[in-house]
Amino acid sequence: MKSKSKVFQINSSALRAKASSRKKKTPENRSFNWKGVLLTLFLAVSMVVGCDTRPILYSEDVPEVVDKPSVAAAAVQALQARGYTIALINETTGTVTTEWADVTGVMGHIFEMSTRKRVMVSVSLDGRNVSVQMTKQERTETMGWRNDVMSRKDKRETQRILEEILESLQIYQ
Repeated sequence: MKSKSKVFQINSSALRAKASSRKKKTPENRSFNWKGVLLTLFLAVSMVVGCDTRPILYSEDVPEVVDKPSVAAAAVQALQARGYTIALINETTGTVTTEWADVTGVMGHIFEMSTRKRVMVSVSLDGRNVSVQMTKQERTETMGWRNDVMSRKDKRETQRILEEILESLQIYQ
């Protein structure tokens, strides 16, 4: 029994000696926590880089089959009235796509960021659904083009384009 208590006493006294030999942390002798800084930086960058958004899509089922060339003509009319330049018209499929429109605002010019958007109108294969999709992208000096967050204004504009097309076809009043 005595040998066990001696071992315990030796170990506990060794621990006390080791603990007393450590320097107390003061502002002068603290080391900088690089791991914490790097982890925080990594999380911040991953949140910024990973915030791409999807294009918005508004779609409407129509009660009767629509004529695809008529949808294409109505889409061209609605988009040109809003200032879009048409890039592609396919009357066979009822698809209309605009050129990228530069929508960079004053703040974008100050911070050297460019913003653009594009609209695509399409008809389903069976002709019973008309869709309008808007894609908005942003570019900075350090990154290429990436999808940008859609504002309420962008969403309303996309929905209004769909309504105008359907009104022109006398389907939606």
